[in-house]
Amino acid sequence: MVNFILTGLNSEVDLNTPPDFPTPASRTISGYHFELGLTMSAASFNNVFYFNTTSPDLSSNSLADDMEFYTISANWPSISFSEGTITSSSDPSGEDIGSYLVANKKTKFIGPAKLAKDITGGYNNSDIFSNEDALVTQYETLDTNLKNAIEAKLNLGGDNDNRKSNDDTGANNVSREVLLNLLHGTQSEIQRVNTILQGTASGADAALTFTADDTIVFLITYLANSGDGTGDTVLYPGTNTVHDQKFRVTITLE
Repeated sequence: MVNFILTGLNSEVDLNTPPDFPTPASRTISGYHFELGLTMSAASFNNVFYFNTTSPDLSSNSLADDMEFYTISANWPSISFSEGTITSSSDPSGEDIGSYLVANKKTKFIGPAKLAKDITGGYNNSDIFSNEDALVTQYETLDTNLKNAIEAKLNLGGDNDNRKSNDDTGANNVSREVLLNLLHGTQSEIQRVNTILQGTASGADAALTFTADDTIVFLITYLANSGDGTGDTVLYPGTNTVHDQKFRVTITLE
């Protein structure tokens, strides 16, 4: 047998179709009154979001078969939104926190102050209410309600027995959204996905992990609800409308 080495036939062609990652469903948050800032451990969120790739290789050209995603909502940490630091919003619907007379600008104090502003048409301090302490405590109690509401949203992103596919492109496929935010980041952020996969056995589920200085951003709303589904209500002293309170939450990880 002759092994013909024909270097004169060495050839090259251009790869002119660049690879592209899917686009996240949503990248912006709007229509909020205040910024709410918190700092938490990155490890607090490391066992919430999961994905899996087809093993050992992608088996088809169908998005539905390429990847699967799910969450473990029970691992979502307790978050003290009521203790969040409130700053001014740059959103067109936003408010200047400097106009509020409250010395301690945390959610649980700013929330009642905004109630006072809406009811009176301008006065920005809850000391006009006889039940000021109860109004503050309400925000602390609602931390648990918000945890339950967020866990319900996480469940929409699938669970271990009912996983979402790569073809589920909505914002509620939250594990997919976490992955795509990494893949649309810098080279080092894309490398983080590679590191996760290298540390995961073939065919096993991979937990999406976070690092210091990452941020997790979403909207929370305290509804001024009359109970009839109409949203903003005037079932308070006076005739002014008391509006829903919307906070853009930024959790900075450490």
